[in-house]
Amino acid sequence: MTILEKLHRPVVLAGVLVCASIILLPTAGERRAEATAARSAAAAAQTSELDVIVRFKAPLTKSQHKRVSSYGGRLYRELPIINSAAYHISKPGLEKLLASGIVASYGIDHQVKASMDITAAAVGANIANSYGWTG
Repeated sequence: MTILEKLHRPVVLAGVLVCASIILLPTAGERRAEATAARSAAAAAQTSELDVIVRFKAPLTKSQHKRVSSYGGRLYRELPIINSAAYHISKPGLEKLLASGIVASYGIDHQVKASMDITAAAVGANIANSYGWTG
């Protein structure tokens, strides 16, 4: 067995381990997203009011806002393009709103941050830029 053949196995094993760690380990972005979701859930559990984005089954109307306000919700932003609105509402009020049948879906409204530093590296933007591609 030559020296190259002896070195081949450890090199291949190291390559497999590196590839597996890249695939299986969560990225920094995933860890940040999980941490943000956990903080949002913890904050929601500690407060009596939630900030939620509610998507309605029908386009937004004043009557929907009145219905939400009857459950204790306060409108703070309309999102008409997606048949949605953001509200401050208590947990019991949200449960009643969901039971009313006018809601298609909802989600906790929380702060998001840009992550272009992760995205650019993940898609190889630096390589494309080195070839002069900018758009």
